[in-house]
Amino acid sequence: MSKLGADPQSPRRRPRKAAVPRSAVGHDAGTDAAVAPGSMLEANTAALRVLLENSRDGINFCELDLTDERPARRLIFCNESFVEMSGRTLEALMACPDLNTLLEDESSPEQRADYLKHLRGARSFQGIGRWMRPDGRENAHEWTHVPIRLDGKLYVLGTDRDITERLRAKVARARERAEARMIFNSVPALIWYKDTHNRILRANRAAAESIGKRPEDIEGRSCEEIYPDEADAYYRDDLEVIRTGRPKFGIAEPLQGVNDAKRWIITNKVPQLDENGEVVGLVVVSQDVTELKEGEESRLVLERKMQEAQRLESLGVLAGGIAHDFNNLLTGIIGNASLARMELPADSRLHRFFEQMEKASTRAADLCREMLAYAGKGRFLIEGVDLSAVVTETIHLLQSSIHKNTELKFQLAAQLPSVPADATQLRQVIMNLVLNASEAMGGRNGEVTIATGLMHADRDTLAGAVAAPDLPVGDYVFLEVADTGCGMSAATVAKVFDPFFTTKFTGRGLGLAAVLGIVRGHRGALRVQSKPGRGTTFQILLPCVADMPVAAPPAPEQIVAWRGSGTVLLVDDEESVRDVAASMLESFGFDVLAAGNGRQAVQLFRENADRIEAVLLDLTMPQMDGEQTFRELRRLRADLKVVLMSGFNEHEAVDHFIGKSLAAFVQKPFDVGTLRRTLQHLAVGRTTQAG
Repeated sequence: MSKLGADPQSPRRRPRKAAVPRSAVGHDAGTDAAVAPGSMLEANTAALRVLLENSRDGINFCELDLTDERPARRLIFCNESFVEMSGRTLEALMACPDLNTLLEDESSPEQRADYLKHLRGARSFQGIGRWMRPDGRENAHEWTHVPIRLDGKLYVLGTDRDITERLRAKVARARERAEARMIFNSVPALIWYKDTHNRILRANRAAAESIGKRPEDIEGRSCEEIYPDEADAYYRDDLEVIRTGRPKFGIAEPLQGVNDAKRWIITNKVPQLDENGEVVGLVVVSQDVTELKEGEESRLVLERKMQEAQRLESLGVLAGGIAHDFNNLLTGIIGNASLARMELPADSRLHRFFEQMEKASTRAADLCREMLAYAGKGRFLIEGVDLSAVVTETIHLLQSSIHKNTELKFQLAAQLPSVPADATQLRQVIMNLVLNASEAMGGRNGEVTIATGLMHADRDTLAGAVAAPDLPVGDYVFLEVADTGCGMSAATVAKVFDPFFTTKFTGRGLGLAAVLGIVRGHRGALRVQSKPGRGTTFQILLPCVADMPVAAPPAPEQIVAWRGSGTVLLVDDEESVRDVAASMLESFGFDVLAAGNGRQAVQLFRENADRIEAVLLDLTMPQMDGEQTFRELRRLRADLKVVLMSGFNEHEAVDHFIGKSLAAFVQKPFDVGTLRRTLQHLAVGRTTQAG
């Protein structure tokens, strides 16, 4: 019976006659022969008849037979409501020897015994039963039986109220409440019902679990007990909603979650009003956005790194382009200066001026190399390098270069895995970092510690590096330079790798920008840690190769006397470079054919192919660049010796000629000696004697 519901309000039904057969009372209920007109009995009888006819409850009067443990009920009379409830005819009811056979009796033996005890004691008894109607519908009814003794017999006056719809509505409400509770506890949002006194009336499972509780553990308790650290902050917003009666949306709030994990939630607070429009509570709905917030923070970090990488890349392209063009100019200056010195008498006073010119040009060439290094286009000679050994080789130079008040300390690891690197470039990195650290002392006493070692770099470590977001997690050999100097603010750290940026006087060159370029060129990472007044630490991570042998020191070059012969085709779009290179070649004994672009060079080669020994070819030219010209020249003669010239580094320039048997490479700017050694090694010309 628990599946049925409440009694609905039905429309008023027409008056109906009580089903009172004559045989049931021993006389004709429709006549008044037994009652004197106007008597009290007549009035009572009439009133009883009206009550029976208009009652929506089923009323019946039955004789009881108590000979069995289940007393039989034989109908004496009933009203029409009782007939309708049963779904049977009056005749069928009157003919039934026991109305109990119409019921599905769900009572236990104990309940039946209690029923008999009440009847024998002349006490009323109530219960709920059900009829299964002939049409298959089930009727639930609430009944009351009142025992009556007449003439030594036991009768029972029964009233039956149809509660089928009421129980069905009750079951429906219970089902709806269960479904609402299920939905309430299934949604991922954190939902709280709170009163105006900061007490939790109800919380769904997600809300309770967000603080490591069960709903039943927190319902009915004060917020100060449940989450004391946040309760006051939350209640300030609650009070605003309570005071104004208006909802508040999109409140960002912290939440101390399970195991003290810091969570972030976005909350909406909606007031609950009574029938008078007064705020009696709040519905608080929160969404855990911790992952979204962390993802957004990660996105912003990655975005900043990408912007930084793009900025550095743009500056690198600019620096590389300037260095390339500047190298062409320096080729003319250095080349002409070295040629002029060759023509001067040994005792000429002009030697000093040309030496100063060459020194200044060499410094400018160094600056170009720094610019190329910053652009990641430095000329690297990659071989296995022991980083600790490189530091050891520079100790004397470091000690003679730093301020006298700076003390150098070394913590160098032994037997480090080798790193694929250019030792010369690494020495430049070490020098730049140590000099920068020494200058950070500002003339005061201080220490600079140089350390090497092996470490495992995880994703967080690499994510904190400068312009190295895509390096793989793994083992890296590190170089660390730490000073006890003045330190830097976060704003200064963000700018230290910009070209020509300095916190000291201007005109100091690329400095840390060149360091960054060299590190990037070695597929390494650079990390900076600094705070004002607490010094600075630069850490460089370089990928290591455990089985890469350390390169042996180069053997001394054998000196030979050499003189060129034959014709060299010189190709360069810069007139100053053509002039100085032609003078150098002629000083070696070569005849020179000069071309200002690739098309002219191919034409000259076709006309003089039988006498050209080699080609000195520029990489970057209009109309036909060096690669196109090289391809066309080698098509005309497969064994032609071609020496490539470029202001870019060898790796980048020669990359276009891999597998094409390029004879040699000369990086601009170059002097007489460099070009002489290159052609000599190619056996262009003749060797006169061995040294």
